[in-house]
Amino acid sequence: SPAPPLALVNPRVVEAADPRRDFDGCLSFPGLYGETVRPHYLRVAALDEYGNPIERVFLDFDAVLVHHEIDHLDGILFIDRIERPEDLYHIREDEFGRQVRVPLTTPLDFIRWGMPVPPRMRKQQEGTP
Repeated sequence: SPAPPLALVNPRVVEAADPRRDFDGCLSFPGLYGETVRPHYLRVAALDEYGNPIERVFLDFDAVLVHHEIDHLDGILFIDRIERPEDLYHIREDEFGRQVRVPLTTPLDFIRWGMPVPPRMRKQQEGTP
């Protein structure tokens, strides 16, 4: 059975380790996915729902999830953690009904998703290295 909800008030990362590249996505950008590097070991200090200090360790997917949510509190979205534009994609079905990744490869792709064009892609478009 799933664990009960855990309240983390003003969480702060105390320790992060074991970074890995993995799938990421967010309801802030429905249908858009990416590969980000996030810790798979995360130790967090926070207050519980009663104002008591607590510290918790999260592993693997739980660590990724908590790190993603703490990012939101810090004003960071998963797209801010994308290292290469080709790591950002949407999914569509191919002619055989299989789901395939379709990377965002042009400035227009980013604009269609309501996102700023990555600086590196802008420089390439302008013809500068």
